[in-house]
Amino acid sequence: MRSDRAQALGALGRYGKCEAQCAAVAQLADRGMGRDMQLIAAVARTGQVSALTELRRHPEA
Repeated sequence: MRSDRAQALGALGRYGKCEAQCAAVAQLADRGMGRDMQLIAAVARTGQVSALTELRRHPEA
């Protein structure tokens, strides 16, 4: 759900909140167990990079 929320925030142009949510999801997925955790972390990081790019924080992206 949190990943979906992050995507919705990005679609609404709320890139700061999107970046924070994506970072949190990636961090949680890194600590999780299970087959899908690597995929969830990768998708969250992709969203984070997109949000950082929209915020013109290119070095961080």
